[in-house]
Amino acid sequence: MADGQADGQADGQADGQADGRDASGVAVRWDEDGSQYLAALDGTDVGRLVVERHGDRAVFAHTLVDDGVEGRGVGSALVEQALADARGRGWTVDPRCPFVAAWLRRHPEVDPG
Repeated sequence: MADGQADGQADGQADGQADGRDASGVAVRWDEDGSQYLAALDGTDVGRLVVERHGDRAVFAHTLVDDGVEGRGVGSALVEQALADARGRGWTVDPRCPFVAAWLRRHPEVDPG
């Protein structure tokens, strides 16, 4: 996986599993056990966003995307859907990951929550 390199709309569910899909076909889900969001293409996990939870605060710490899918919008879809899901859960997001922070600068209309 490419470290911190990555290029939707979330349908977060309160039951602990986010399962959104955007126009690029990237499906994002929350993995409670791994404390991460996972991104899949055609049913195969190809990216993750590691989250450090501190109560209602979620530090978006690290984004990884498989080299073979770079440039296909996986990272952007992962960040966008994870942010929407985190807001839906009432979490305050702290974007420590450089990719997440850069994505937010490019999308000032998105409230990180």
